[in-house]
Amino acid sequence: MTTEAIVGACAVVAFWSFLAICAVAGMTYDYRKKQLAIESLRIAVEHGQNIDPAVIQALLSHQQKEEMNPAALQVAGVITTAAGVGVFLLAFFLSGVAPKALYPTMGGGVVTLCTGIGILIAGRLVARGRAANALSSPAA
Repeated sequence: MTTEAIVGACAVVAFWSFLAICAVAGMTYDYRKKQLAIESLRIAVEHGQNIDPAVIQALLSHQQKEEMNPAALQVAGVITTAAGVGVFLLAFFLSGVAPKALYPTMGGGVVTLCTGIGILIAGRLVARGRAANALSSPAA
């Protein structure tokens, strides 16, 4: 095995380890936040304290699933699409230094570009879904 192959393998392992750690940390944070809200309510009830319904609602409202913001999705889609175009163009600049890097880098750019386009489409679909729900629901 060459040194380049070992370095490449280490980079791949480091990348996927980073993604896994970030995902697990996010899930752990959300779980712990929900657990602390419920635990504080449980302790208050055990001690016989009167809890204002507004406090209960405020603590439990964070546990309800938030709706996606179509504007945030569209911004993320634009950023991701621009990054994909940038990586795609980077492939041509890298090809002068490392010709073997042309197609893999172009592939990474295309994948990122397609991801960005998918996020843009998701933003539009969420916006359409909200508009359809607003039209079908009775006015309050």
